[in-house]
Amino acid sequence: MAEMKNPTVSKLLRVLVAGGMALAGVAGVRAEDKGAAPTEKTEKAKEKDQEAEKAKAEKAEKEKKKADEEKKKAAQSQGDGVKGW
Repeated sequence: MAEMKNPTVSKLLRVLVAGGMALAGVAGVRAEDKGAAPTEKTEKAKEKDQEAEKAKAEKAEKEKKKADEEKKKAAQSQGDGVKGW
């Protein structure tokens, strides 16, 4: 009875390790049930990421062109004041 009131560190450690192994085992079983799907998902995810990067690059390029055009328009409007200077 004295052991139940005063648990030792080694017993607590064993309980924690056993619980961790049990949780890891459950995660492993779940991963085995899914089979080869995770590799397919990663390939699809990579493709989506590449498409997103391309779309982002195109959008940035369009914004850059738009900003350049606005700068040109602003420069033209400023230069219309006195000609020959």
